[in-house]
Amino acid sequence: MPAAAQRMLFSQLALDEAAAIKPETQLAGREKAKGLVLSIDGASTRDLDNAISFRKERDGSMVVGLHAVDMASVLRLGGPLDFSARQRVETQYLQNHGLTLYMIPKSLAEGTLSLFEGKPRLTKSVEMTFAPNGALKSHRIFNSTLVNRFQLTTEGANEALAGKGRGAKHPELAQALNSLSALSGASIASGQANAGPTGLSKMWAYFTQLSAGLVGERISAAKLESSFRNQPNKNSKSNYGHTAKGHASIGAAAYATWTAGMRRYADVEVQRAMDRVIGARTPEAPKALRERAMRDIQHGRANGDTRAARREGIRALINLTRRGDRRG
Repeated sequence: MPAAAQRMLFSQLALDEAAAIKPETQLAGREKAKGLVLSIDGASTRDLDNAISFRKERDGSMVVGLHAVDMASVLRLGGPLDFSARQRVETQYLQNHGLTLYMIPKSLAEGTLSLFEGKPRLTKSVEMTFAPNGALKSHRIFNSTLVNRFQLTTEGANEALAGKGRGAKHPELAQALNSLSALSGASIASGQANAGPTGLSKMWAYFTQLSAGLVGERISAAKLESSFRNQPNKNSKSNYGHTAKGHASIGAAAYATWTAGMRRYADVEVQRAMDRVIGARTPEAPKALRERAMRDIQHGRANGDTRAARREGIRALINLTRRGDRRG
């Protein structure tokens, strides 16, 4: 088997570790995500890694929660599964070949960890509280448990927004989607009176990016190294770095994505830093020097230093898959 292909496969040790992961044993004692929880994904998506929630407080404030699979709590740092994920860097969706190369085993990505409707899951949460005019009042980061109430496709979400489909059967869903759309529009316009609602895609992107800026600022303020996404100016390429240097296109002083931990290793690194910020325990954290050396490797791959080698591995794995010789 080509060495490049071997790097794209999971070892038996990694598969054994994945099989032993039982998130349900960690559910007790965590705060439950509040409000109406929903996810929006493509019709064929099975690796559901994030969700959003909405609720309105008695004083008129609106609370938007971003929630993501808590990889920091299940991926043992330095273990064989962690090593495999770091080597892969991210999930590869090879649509032309009908093949998905997951960063973690399929049994986790499409099963044990995925935020399927009605299933309790371990998550990390960032709740953002807004004034009625869209101004951000406060935020908080916490480890949570979540039950996705509405697993929506993109088409189904737009139907629900219009009061059709599941939105007709569940008026509270239509109301939540319309409130999120209106709130994101008001917040983007900084509370201006002429602010209008946004589409659901833009709404989701806005709240996700806002949460990444808030998380990045908290990690940077705590003087922690992590995987920050930096962009010096709008015409330059963004890259990962240990410390925050700002993201020009997003307009954030520190930007750290965290909601795609099942399919992007940089987000796992950020989730581990989030645990340090909130005082939670990260499984088997190594010494800082070793951790930095490991992150150097991951950042190099994510920034494209070995992109050609990854392409070679993908091509080799496609050939193996066609011959029925794939293990992971």
